[in-house]
Amino acid sequence: RQYGGETFHLQISKELRSITDCLNYIHQNYSEPLTVDKLSAYLNVSRSTFIRHFTQICGCSPHQYILDYRLKKAKEFLEILLFSLPMQ
Repeated sequence: RQYGGETFHLQISKELRSITDCLNYIHQNYSEPLTVDKLSAYLNVSRSTFIRHFTQICGCSPHQYILDYRLKKAKEFLEILLFSLPMQ
C-alpha cells in the first residue's frame, strides 16, 4: 500500500531545494537590500508560505537569518582588516 509518504517526501525535498536556493541567493547578495517580499518572489511562492518553510527548515525567520549572516560577514571583514594592519 502507498500512504502518500513518497509524495510527502518529494514535497519536503522541493521545499528544501527552494530554501537552499534562497540561502545561496542571500549569501551572494547579502550586501544588497533583501526583503521577505523580494525573496518570496525569487522563489515564486507567497510571502506566508516562504516565511513558514524558511523558519521550519532554518530554525529562524528570514529576517533574522539575513541579520545574522550580515553580522558574521562584518565580523570576518573586521578580522581580516585587523590582521592586515601593520604591527606597531
